[in-house]
Amino acid sequence: ANFEEQSGLQEGDTVHRPYRSAMYADDYTSGSSYTTQDVADTDESLVINKKKIVPIYVDDFDAIQSHYPTANKYADDAAAVLGNNVDGSVLAELANAVNKIDDSDFGGTSGNGHTLTTATVLKLFTIAGKKLDRQNAPMKGRFAVISPEEKQVLLEYLAGKETQKGDDYGMNGNTGMFFGFDLLESNSTYWTGKLLIGTLPTDGDTVVYNGVTFTYETGTIDAAGKVKAVTDAATSITNLVAAFNAPGTTSATFQALSAADQKLMKGTTATAVSGGLTVTAEGKGYVAVSETLTAAADVWTPALQTQHVMFGIKGCVDVVIQDKVKLKVKDVSGKLGNDLVTTVLFGKKTFAEGAKWMVDCKLRSDAY
Repeated sequence: ANFEEQSGLQEGDTVHRPYRSAMYADDYTSGSSYTTQDVADTDESLVINKKKIVPIYVDDFDAIQSHYPTANKYADDAAAVLGNNVDGSVLAELANAVNKIDDSDFGGTSGNGHTLTTATVLKLFTIAGKKLDRQNAPMKGRFAVISPEEKQVLLEYLAGKETQKGDDYGMNGNTGMFFGFDLLESNSTYWTGKLLIGTLPTDGDTVVYNGVTFTYETGTIDAAGKVKAVTDAATSITNLVAAFNAPGTTSATFQALSAADQKLMKGTTATAVSGGLTVTAEGKGYVAVSETLTAAADVWTPALQTQHVMFGIKGCVDVVIQDKVKLKVKDVSGKLGNDLVTTVLFGKKTFAEGAKWMVDCKLRSDAY
């Protein structure tokens, strides 16, 4: 990411970066009049407004009785969680990418994710390079943020090659560089999926997302994760979307999830669409989904269970981390212990030029 705007900014500040209109070359005939091209600057802005915290309580006696330094270990874990959260937020900027790679680039269906294999992984990198070349992107600073699943396919492709590069991959699993791209591995890649619900669900039908089970109920909503199936498919979709987006809120159509399951839904957003719902997940990387819906056509669309992998030019996303990850220890009145609150304050934005220097590669996660 590009951090050049970071110095001197505070919470709530806005970074403005206008971009110019595109121009084009006209034909001209000597002695004739010409028409001027209209140009205007368009403003884009980045706001420092993302506040993330990980608050926990550690009792003095628990810390004494533990055989390891409790507070320090939890603080390290919390810092890792926040770091991954920032990573996931930045990698989700792929939604703004001008350039896309999907199955159509490999002779398949437009919009679908591609099933990555050792036979196609090389082409993935050459296509990404071509997309950037078409945007006049520089050769210097090219990178690819790869998932562990993509890395596995790449390693299997390279390990058997009779080259030193292949030997290096087979021996130590080094990510390094491939086809001019610096390879960076992350568990926090962006994920999207689509669930079809064209028929009113029946009692007991389930939808499973990231290990969390939602159960459709035609009677009383009396257990965690139950969603009301009533009236028609569209209403049942609306009820499930509300459950995805507010998993800790009990309503007339949904019983809140357990605290453990609510954590598994973090970073997930659902949106109702015609005949179903779409789901986006920041920082998940890979999401396992399934269902037991009665209607045979009502399924998680396999080709749209998509892991989005980022190719681009370093600096294509602007990030301002105004307040770096840090730990605050706060006394708790009436208790023998402390709250440990780990915090970070940041902002992010993909400006117009950065959107052109980024490639959203759509890979089928159901094929892993």
